[in-house]
Amino acid sequence: PTDPGKDTPVKYVPIENAKYTLTERFVDEEGNEISPSVVKGTDYEEGSEYDVTGDAKVIDSYYLKAVSDNAKGKFGKDNVTVTFTYAKLGKIIPVDP
Repeated sequence: PTDPGKDTPVKYVPIENAKYTLTERFVDEEGNEISPSVVKGTDYEEGSEYDVTGDAKVIDSYYLKAVSDNAKGKFGKDNVTVTFTYAKLGKIIPVDP
């Protein structure tokens, strides 16, 4: 401040129309990406609702094991990343009794 003995007014300017991104990640149980991430949108605003619970992909040799808890909700003041976790399919070995 130019005059340390007096109050200095500070002007706050609100961030208007802040935009947030919704990204979907497809990973295995160890967190390794098994399919490229998908950006569902980059123009969500605070309070916007979203629901990607049905967006799981069919990935060869894997089955869907879990979906993160934030697959449905409203945007806050941050980007959202939803993670779909897959497990490797086993194989059947025939055995002659």
